[in-house]
Amino acid sequence: MRPFRRPRKKYSPTRFVHRYNLQSLYDNGATGRSKTIGIISFANFHPNDVYRYWDDEGIDVKSNRLSVYRTNGFKGTWDGYDETTIDVEQAGAIAPGSNIRTYIARPNITGMVNSIAAAVGQNVADTLSLSWGQSEAQVAYEMKQGITPKKYNQIMNLLFEQAAAQGMSVFTATGDNGAYDGITTGLTSGLSVDTPSNSSYVTAVGGTTLPKTYTVNKKKKSRSPRNVLGEQTFCTQITSVNVFLVIWTCCKASLLAVVAASASIMLFPAIKRESVASELMMPPIYGSLSMGGQSS
Repeated sequence: MRPFRRPRKKYSPTRFVHRYNLQSLYDNGATGRSKTIGIISFANFHPNDVYRYWDDEGIDVKSNRLSVYRTNGFKGTWDGYDETTIDVEQAGAIAPGSNIRTYIARPNITGMVNSIAAAVGQNVADTLSLSWGQSEAQVAYEMKQGITPKKYNQIMNLLFEQAAAQGMSVFTATGDNGAYDGITTGLTSGLSVDTPSNSSYVTAVGGTTLPKTYTVNKKKKSRSPRNVLGEQTFCTQITSVNVFLVIWTCCKASLLAVVAASASIMLFPAIKRESVASELMMPPIYGSLSMGGQSS
């Protein structure tokens, strides 16, 4: 099976498929068919833009594969629409047979937590992608300032643990600077990874353009990025017999988040849908957590 009707272009999804030898997965029918990719985002996107992109790339897709859940009824913003658009385009390109469900919330921690709680509670998505994060140093600082709840890490781990129990694979961005994610904020000069990708219940996805030199513990460190898809990026791709997972990641240094687009076969299909455990256990920890929203 060849889901792409046209020859690969220099920066097209077919280039990614060729680079990581994904054709064998397609040949075995692993295109994301009957699966749903959930994407946590904070801005609107135009569905017509996405369908136009797939058509221009020669990718045959269903006309009704997109759905949007507006967390807490948030109508959305167009600030950052390009990242949401890229997330949806790339996820749908690499897994052409999948459905894409985008969770759009207010661009803050409360909005993000509510979207994740809604996605886990609905249990519709087989895989969940989150391209937002902060360094552990930044989160610790905001906790001291009273900006972020002190039990933030606990609530995120509970949500991700429930997702794992349900067979939902969660992929989160590692940030722009790998193990030294807090360096650019000035809050630390040493190790500080990104959160929530530090959770043991998620797959941390690294994909970023790295500068040639760092200053770590007052010492200069040099590292040369390797060239992927014609750009200086680091990409991760994982496959196994039981899981079809494609992670497309690409980030500019000025962005807080990487584009994490993934597709996965659910490991435990017998898990009952529409779990509501997350809605029941979150309020005692987080307080005014609300999972109400609107689907379209």
